[in-house]
Amino acid sequence: MKIERTKKDPLLGFLKFIFGTMILIIFSNLKAMENPKTLPNGSIIAAKTGIMQFIIVPVKHQKNKKFHVETIKMLCSEKKTCFLNFFTNSKSVKLSFPLDDKILNEPTLMYRRSAKHQNATFQWSCRLNLAVTNCF
Repeated sequence: MKIERTKKDPLLGFLKFIFGTMILIIFSNLKAMENPKTLPNGSIIAAKTGIMQFIIVPVKHQKNKKFHVETIKMLCSEKKTCFLNFFTNSKSVKLSFPLDDKILNEPTLMYRRSAKHQNATFQWSCRLNLAVTNCF
């Protein structure tokens, strides 16, 4: 008796592997803050996912560069890669992750620092009209 083996599609196997890995990464790194941490300056760490943090700043400080820089210093150590996305919550929406669209529509700043490339970017939201060169 001869047993015939079916050929497995290597592409399908690879895609299943990639999809499964992505699901594991997403769910292992995603951390919605059950009790969002409030910083001494009144900013709130709403969520973390991997190296990315989502920060809610008080509306009165949304255009204050010094305030944002102080918050960055509190959250990012000098030698590590750090990605911060800043928002306001003028509608007082309950914090959850993923963030509510009402919060996502109120970005203030994107901060990216790469330890590997030794550079940092500081981009204001175009809605605030603060950008000197470019905005998002």
